[in-house]
Amino acid sequence: MPIINTNRKNIKNHLTDNDSVNTTPRYNHVLVRTQNANNIVYICIMFKKLSILKGLHPGFFLEHELKKKKLSKRSFALSLAEHPQTIGAITKGNRDMNTNLSLRIENALGLEEGFLMTLQAFYDIKKEKQKQKLTPNLSVFSPTLFWDTKIENIDWNLHKKSIVSRIFEYGNENEKQEILSFYGKDTVEKLLSTPSNSRPKSLNGINII
Repeated sequence: MPIINTNRKNIKNHLTDNDSVNTTPRYNHVLVRTQNANNIVYICIMFKKLSILKGLHPGFFLEHELKKKKLSKRSFALSLAEHPQTIGAITKGNRDMNTNLSLRIENALGLEEGFLMTLQAFYDIKKEKQKQKLTPNLSVFSPTLFWDTKIENIDWNLHKKSIVSRIFEYGNENEKQEILSFYGKDTVEKLLSTPSNSRPKSLNGINII
C-alpha cells in the first residue's frame, strides 16, 4: 500500500476525476480511494492545528481568528447576515457551533471546510467523557479508608472536600494520584488550602466528633 507524504495542495496531483477523498482527522490523514479497489492510497497529512485545539470550543478558536484579522464580532456577524449576539455567544463558549453557520464562517475566514464542526465534535466528546466520569477508579482505594460508608455509595461531588482531606491524610501515593487525576490538581490544591469551619464529618454526612 503506497504511502505519500504531501500536503493538501498536492493531493489533486494523485487523483483522477473519479477518485474520492475522505478526511479522517482522528487518524491525521486523508484516505483516498482510487477506482482500483486494490490500490488504496493513504496521503498522510498532519493536522497540527487540530491536535493542538482538540477539545477546545470552536468559539474560542473563532475569537482568536477574529482578533488576529482585526475584525470586530459585530461587523463580522453582519457580514454573514447573522445576529451579532449569536457570534458573541459562540465566541464565549455559551453556544454550540452549527453546520450552517460553520460553513459560512469557514468560507469568510478561508478555513478548511468542516474544521469548526470537527472542533465542535471533539468538544462534545470531551464534555461527554467528563459527564461519564462520575467516580474515580475504586479498585485503587483501600476499604479501610472508607470505614464509615460503602465506597460504592459515596457521592464524589458532594463530599469531595472530606474525601480529599481523608485521602491526603491517610492514603498512599497511588490513592493520592487517583484523586488528583479525578478532581484535577487545581481543585485538590484549593480544597486542601481551604480551612474547614465545621466539625469533621463521616462520608454519610454525620459529625464524627
